[in-house]
Amino acid sequence: MWRKYFEAHPDGYRETQFRNHYNQWSKHVNSAMHVEHKAGDKMYVDYAGQHLQIVNDTTGEIKNVEVLPPSSGKPANLCRRTYSQQKEDLSHHAKMQFTIWRSAAGHRDRQFKVSSDQEQQV
Repeated sequence: MWRKYFEAHPDGYRETQFRNHYNQWSKHVNSAMHVEHKAGDKMYVDYAGQHLQIVNDTTGEIKNVEVLPPSSGKPANLCRRTYSQQKEDLSHHAKMQFTIWRSAAGHRDRQFKVSSDQEQQV
């Protein structure tokens, strides 16, 4: 960030002073992103930071799993687990979530198209 600043303001603060001012400023600013949207209109997906583990009751094998928290304000959301953050797992999660939304809203006739780049209602 400092480099971009310094390119635009060559006579400005040097890196250490810039960081000091930025740190002071950031203590007084709420930098959380707030996005307003209608429930069920869009789906935002972000994996939880920490992994959970599941244990196979038969073999005792322990596997780490990724956690996908509920993705909107709708009450039909469930927390899901996947084995990776690969496109296939994410796509499967998105399709399952759309199915839940569709049935909860009574829109069984609607179909949803999911690709690796975008989700859209058809």
